[in-house]
Amino acid sequence: MNAVDFFLDHRVAADHPFLLGSNDACSYGDLKRRVAGFRKYLDVHLPENEKIILLTANSMFFIVPYLAIMQSRRVVIPLNPAIDEETFKEIVAQTQARYVIASRLVRNRLNLSDFNLIDESIVTQTDATDQDFSDYVHAKY
Repeated sequence: MNAVDFFLDHRVAADHPFLLGSNDACSYGDLKRRVAGFRKYLDVHLPENEKIILLTANSMFFIVPYLAIMQSRRVVIPLNPAIDEETFKEIVAQTQARYVIASRLVRNRLNLSDFNLIDESIVTQTDATDQDFSDYVHAKY
């Protein structure tokens, strides 16, 4: 058990709201399903302890992969999506991360061609637990 398991504990009412905002709203149950779906993707496609850079604004597109990566015994490296190219390269050199989850804006601004990009569509699916994920990773390695 880790902090994510505790945070998404079954004793929390599944219909209780988790996020309430102008663009994102979901229940704890919905969040738990999304995290479980993305965690399944990670378990199928990435080895444990793999480092994954997360370059998104605070939203469901940030929260779901952040929690799933932590829960799946992988390393999440959350970075400010406004990061400059030079700082990004320094962090990559230090961490040796090979996977990136990034918003479209970041993908258009930074050169991410040397990374395994995990597509936004897999992260944002409501219930991905029964999905075949092979079409959603753009592998470079």
